[in-house]
Amino acid sequence: MSHILTSTDLHPFVGLDVAWLVEERARTRCDHPFMVWAPFNGAAQTWTYGQFHRRIGRIAGGLLQRGVRAGDRVLIHLDNCPEALLAWYACAWIGAVAVTTNARAVADEPVAHVARLEAFGNIQRKILRCGLRCGLRH
Repeated sequence: MSHILTSTDLHPFVGLDVAWLVEERARTRCDHPFMVWAPFNGAAQTWTYGQFHRRIGRIAGGLLQRGVRAGDRVLIHLDNCPEALLAWYACAWIGAVAVTTNARAVADEPVAHVARLEAFGNIQRKILRCGLRCGLRH
């Protein structure tokens, strides 16, 4: 008996995607700390599994309301911050592809990157705006 999966076999992780994992952890470890953000300037913030689950659910809902669907590519152009992680998880939640770029890039670099993505990935222009400070409104 071979233990090598072929292209017609279902892998053992079918249905165990990012959305499942976040939901499972929110169910089993709701009040346990998931993420601690301690920026150089400002107060530290902690998200529990339950809080993180609710936030990405709201962001994923906002993406869906704005027309983002499974398979769409979403450009995330943020500094390293909790909102970047939340946006990435929200994309995964709905099956969209999160495309992250370096927020410290020279002004024309992200534009060139998007142009390359449009040429090779049939990216659709669905623009999400972020406030001046890295942050999505609570």
